[in-house]
Amino acid sequence: MATREEKKDELRDKIVQAAEIYSRELSGKVFLYVVGDESFEVCFPSDHFRHLTGVCSRMSAGEFYRKAKNHKLEVNQFYTTDQHPFSTAQQKMKCLHQLPELTRNTVCVVKDMWTASIVYKLGLTNLSFTIGLTRQLDKDNKPINTWYVPQTLRVNDKAIENSQDSDFVDFILMRDASKSKYETVMYSDPNKPLPETVADMLSEELRERFYGEEETSSC
Repeated sequence: MATREEKKDELRDKIVQAAEIYSRELSGKVFLYVVGDESFEVCFPSDHFRHLTGVCSRMSAGEFYRKAKNHKLEVNQFYTTDQHPFSTAQQKMKCLHQLPELTRNTVCVVKDMWTASIVYKLGLTNLSFTIGLTRQLDKDNKPINTWYVPQTLRVNDKAIENSQDSDFVDFILMRDASKSKYETVMYSDPNKPLPETVADMLSEELRERFYGEEETSSC
């Protein structure tokens, strides 16, 4: 049986691997989720990574992420508590490694998802794990931008049952955070049309792909 020190070493290695995945596939990107005629944007800031791991640290969230991403995180630089137990962090690791699946496969969008401590206006779940989404706020509690960010990662939490409403996503699009237009389709339901409500958010190539025939026929 592995000792606690060995288990913590293993957890550190998994955190490092998760940071690599987060950096490569999520950080610096913005994702547009479309359900019917409604849509919302999600980004994955680097300073939200630590909270998703389920561990605590005396380092800032940004420094924790940088050390993990650069393979410099030490086992004595993070810890767990009764409120954030070691077993929960272990459970979250597999889900954190699979987090990009919520940006490229069919997922369920849940609305007004309640937990023991907070109600999340929006969440994303693949039925195995869920992320609760919030808006980034400034010091005056005003939204910094229109993006939603992940605030919690929950494993097998019955997100659909604990929400007021839910529906499967129709489209997921991606753009680099430094660009203004979406250029990549990550997921699309072949039986659903992309609503014109998001047309101005698309690159010329995607507008032609989704609306080209309609625009031509209306001329």
